[in-house]
Parts: sequence; structure tokens; C-alpha cells
Amino acid sequence: MDASSRRTRDARVVRTRAALRDALIALLARHPFMEITAAMVVAEAGAGYATFFRHYADTAALLTDAADAMIAELVAIVGPALRAGTPDVAMVALAAYVDARRDACRAMLSGAGDAVRAAIVHRAIQLAAAAPIDLAGGLPPALTIRFQTAAAVEVLGWWLDEAPELIPADVARLLRRLVIAPVLPDRTAP
Repeated sequence: MDASSRRTRDARVVRTRAALRDALIALLARHPFMEITAAMVVAEAGAGYATFFRHYADTAALLTDAADAMIAELVAIVGPALRAGTPDVAMVALAAYVDARRDACRAMLSGAGDAVRAAIVHRAIQLAAAAPIDLAGGLPPALTIRFQTAAAVEVLGWWLDEAPELIPADVARLLRRLVIAPVLPDRTAP
């Protein structure tokens, strides 16, 4: 296979995987994850049944890929601000990201529920190990990341499901108080 054919094939793989992820997210807005089948995904995506299995072993693998894609986008947006020591900027970026993708985020957090939440926490711990950020003030880093990620997911899920009228700036303030502030180094200690 020549380089041109390989690039064309690679682009097709990227498009197909994106279409299957988008289809899953659309289905999560209407069905709990446990009800979604590969047949439903390919019908939503307009793809062939065999195509699904060329890319994923099952719907759980597709869900993991969809969650990883969303997490990678978030890390690219929020990570630089956290590494620069500007958590307030990171929380504004996080809230703006979710606001711009409300339907997809709601579907992933509500429709897939615990599976996505667990994947998000697991991925955050992996990423933090690769690029440590010192917000913990002496707390165990893995525990801190687990706490912050789970807390952020809960705040965002609450916003999307119960308080959609809040604007991103309000949510960023909540994230700052509930996710970031509890793990900042104690500046009052002797």
C-alpha cells in the first residue's frame, strides 16, 4: 500500500470512528447505555454492521473511545492552565467547554452514568501521573486527582441536569470552591 492510499484509509478510519462515537452520544441522549446495541449505533451512524466490529469489540469499547476523546479534548483545554498554576482559568475553560457541548456532555454523564464517570476518573489519574500538577499541598496526588475529578464530574452533572440556567461563569465559581479550594495548600498553617 502506498503512502497516499494509507493516508486515505487513515482519514476514513478517523471519520468512521468519529461517526460511531457521535452516534453513540446521540443514542445516550435517548437511551441508557445498557440498552444500546451495536445495531442501534450503526443505524444512527449510517454505517454497516460489520464496520462497527472492524473498529470496536463491543459498545463498551466504543464508550471508552468516546469518553477518551472527550477527556483528551478537555485535558488539552484545561491542562495548560492547571500546569501554569491558574486553576481559576482552568475552571472557566472547563465550564465553557461543557457549555459549548451541553448535549454531548449530558448524554455522556447521564446516559452512560457510572461507566463514563469511572473512565473519566481513571483517565485523569493516568494523565496526572504523566504530567503532575501540584495543587495538593502535601495530599497524596492520586487521591487528590481522584477527588477533584469526581467532584468536578458531580458539579457538572448537577449543572446539566438540575441547574441548566446557570451560566458558565457561575459554574466556574462553584468548581473553584468545591473542586479546587479544598485541595489548595493551607496558607494559614504555621
